[in-house]
Amino acid sequence: MADEKKPSVPKKAPSKKVPAKKVPASKKIPPRKTTAKKSENSKPDFTQSPIIPEPNNPLHNPAAASDIEALNTAKVHLEKALELNPDYAEAHYNLGTLLVQLEEFEEARSHYERAIRLNPDYAEAHCKLARLLAHLGNVEKSKEHFSNALDLNTNYTEAYYNFALLLISQGETEDAKNNLEKVTEIEQNFAQAYFHKAKILTHPEEFVEATKNYEIAIDIREDYVDAHYYFGKLLAGGVTVDKDGMPTVKKQLSRAVKRFTSCIKHDPKFPKAYYNLAKIQKEMCENTLENDKLEEEERTHKASELLKNAQINLEKAIKLDSTYSKAHFLLAL
Repeated sequence: MADEKKPSVPKKAPSKKVPAKKVPASKKIPPRKTTAKKSENSKPDFTQSPIIPEPNNPLHNPAAASDIEALNTAKVHLEKALELNPDYAEAHYNLGTLLVQLEEFEEARSHYERAIRLNPDYAEAHCKLARLLAHLGNVEKSKEHFSNALDLNTNYTEAYYNFALLLISQGETEDAKNNLEKVTEIEQNFAQAYFHKAKILTHPEEFVEATKNYEIAIDIREDYVDAHYYFGKLLAGGVTVDKDGMPTVKKQLSRAVKRFTSCIKHDPKFPKAYYNLAKIQKEMCENTLENDKLEEEERTHKASELLKNAQINLEKAIKLDSTYSKAHFLLAL
């Protein structure tokens, strides 16, 4: 129902912020953009984030209907515990976590805040409150509580990871990268951290590093569908630099096919994977027809097979999502 309370680490003076890593950019390449404008009502959506490695992750997984009765029973007992002892910090924390599962967010917030008032060194309560505040769109307060959690426990991977997701949602990619690197220093098999780091390594000079991070994420979790998908998109036409430091598109179509095929293997109902696979197959078809090194008969046969497979994959994408306009368009060509 609720996470066990980890031993709190004695409070330390606020740690020095780690300076963001600078990747030297060639004079011929425009500088990276590390911030993005967000509207005043901007609200990070953690509901689509990968599940983090903890017993419960209620913001991503609200309680199933079959669990509601058990949660309500537990709620009664926690409320009774607080009736008997209103200053029971752990009961406030556990009730807050339970209420998040029931999607009673404002009440959950008040219990997390009460737990912190009773025990200011309660790192787990700071982290859970920070995640909830991010979900509710209170970005600055969320940042404050993530920082508090990390000052209290400098090895708190859950706090570093979720803080990074918040920073990414705000376009603060350099600070997010630092937090994700801290996660992987502490826990080397944290696949989601490598995945999110790869996604924000978008500058041409970061192409190789992004590739390595996708590969590590997939090595750790072979069924990581999103990692296969975004790695496939990078391989299908990511921008890197040539030997002269000029930006250039690098296409590794055969490797991209493998990634999208893996997506479909692990999630056969992923229309975008079928579409992107078909798009590559159509491009490979055109490349084959232009390949003078092949005999005409072989060239025609290979191109025909590629085109046939592309059409099949586009039809599958449309069957899964009949409103997929790009798939309809590509199938018509």
